[in-house]
Amino acid sequence: MLNWIGFLPCPNCPICPFKAECFALKNDLIDTLPIKKGKTKVSQVYLNYAVIQFENSFYFKKRDDSSIWKGLYDFPLIESAERIANEIVIEQLFATLELPKGSVFDKKSPEIIHLLSHRRLSVCFYHISLKNKWNKAPEGVFLMNFEECSKKGLPRVIEKYLKDINWYE
Repeated sequence: MLNWIGFLPCPNCPICPFKAECFALKNDLIDTLPIKKGKTKVSQVYLNYAVIQFENSFYFKKRDDSSIWKGLYDFPLIESAERIANEIVIEQLFATLELPKGSVFDKKSPEIIHLLSHRRLSVCFYHISLKNKWNKAPEGVFLMNFEECSKKGLPRVIEKYLKDINWYE
């Protein structure tokens, strides 16, 4: 039997205000409806962000339409289904991004667990300081100051990180 909202078992079919329209009652399915759907499979994803700072600005990129957070702005990253050792992440970031000479890896944030309905994100931020402007930044990666960034949409985990480092209000 269903309650008047239609999703909890209920012994009150005789007094239910919706009994005339009740699909389960009409079709003798009050013991089998509603059908509980299975849980959504949650996949583990590791996001290793390169937080690249030049003076008081950071390099961002706009996420494409095929990814989570489509159209929002985040940092260049290495995404994987498996955890990658810190040394390898740093090496890959420097190699794939072709950072300018004088770029320095400063620190790695503690891992942040960010839960979505269908993904469990393990997020780390690798802060890199530039002495010179990055003239050969990959296509779609550009420098933004605080004022420009405050007008853009950011994933919540990025906003929180920028607040934690006292850059974003």
